[in-house]
Amino acid sequence: MGVFFKWAGILWSRFGLTDGTWRSSSAFSGIGCPEIASSAIWAVARRGVFCFQFGIERDHMARSVMATHSPHCMLQDDILDWIPNHLRMRLAKASAGALRSMIFDEDVRLTMTCTGGVTYDFGDCHIAGPPCVDFSPMGVGRCESGPSMICLYIWARAVLEARPMLLIIENVPRFPVDLLRSLFGSVYHVESTILEAYAFGSPGRRRRMYAVLTLRGKLRLRRSLAELPMEVQGLFAARRSWESLFCLPGSDDGFSQAVSKRAIEYVRVFKDKQSIYDLDQLPRGRPRRACAGAPLFGLTAHTRHCWSHRFGRSLRRAELGASMGIPTHPALSYIYGMQHISFESFSRSAAARLIGNGMSVPCVGSVMMWCSAYAAPDITRIPMRVPLDNDATDS
Repeated sequence: MGVFFKWAGILWSRFGLTDGTWRSSSAFSGIGCPEIASSAIWAVARRGVFCFQFGIERDHMARSVMATHSPHCMLQDDILDWIPNHLRMRLAKASAGALRSMIFDEDVRLTMTCTGGVTYDFGDCHIAGPPCVDFSPMGVGRCESGPSMICLYIWARAVLEARPMLLIIENVPRFPVDLLRSLFGSVYHVESTILEAYAFGSPGRRRRMYAVLTLRGKLRLRRSLAELPMEVQGLFAARRSWESLFCLPGSDDGFSQAVSKRAIEYVRVFKDKQSIYDLDQLPRGRPRRACAGAPLFGLTAHTRHCWSHRFGRSLRRAELGASMGIPTHPALSYIYGMQHISFESFSRSAAARLIGNGMSVPCVGSVMMWCSAYAAPDITRIPMRVPLDNDATDS
């Protein structure tokens, strides 16, 4: 399992890192996967390259996990608290077309404070995973007319006011990059790519869009983010299959008679005792399975039981977390200098939601290292004053 945590060392030897330190913040990152990635980078560089000071996360369970590995971070629980109460009530009733203009009205003033009254500081680098439920095939699919756009627009308004030099954004592949360009294109250079966690040595799939936005007149990437997938080809030749996750000690915490019956039905339908099955999908509906020697299918917020007939049990919560690059193994976490993270205090449903809504640690960490290695001053002039909501696209 240790190979899942070697991505930082492999990429550090390949790219290197600049000497500076990025004062960093995060938003909508779930259990704080960018913060976890920064600790992995610290373990190989032996210095704080990305130092996280502030975060935004509404889920109280996710905040409790963040508090264990990043206790120094000041956390804001609800970004909606940044807008006046009277506007909040109006936004709840506003149409999709009026929502954006109401939030970006220059007369609106945001109160960007965290719990305790401390002003939220975006720092030099801000990493966010805006709500994806309106763009995900597993969600409501309402796109820009969906309910989560309120949070996205408030967050975008706050970013344009603070203007951190570097933005790293993670979302589902269907998330429209043109939306980012319409929101930030007048102030930021925008570039994006699709990354697959399996290509970074992970035993599980996690295909996501990553966008890097650099502040015009301040910063620009010397190498395009689109080169990252090609650069890692061959670096993680020993790709892992789901079988390598079955190595943690302890009794099974997911066996039940109902789970066993459904597992037998899967084997009967597919006649394959070597695969692993997502038992939270109906066998004759839209089942998901991974054949022997293949990576684990992408985890969702509803993936509780990944059943292996050959091993006779489900993946444990710690093993599900390890498939995302989360340091859930105590001994290996210590060896690689990372804070051990446990999901044992959560139910299977809660742990599935926390893990499934998180980012792939190797992927987001690789983008962070790419930006640190190839960020350079930008000589492009930026207007002294631009509208907060501008439809200009990136050149």
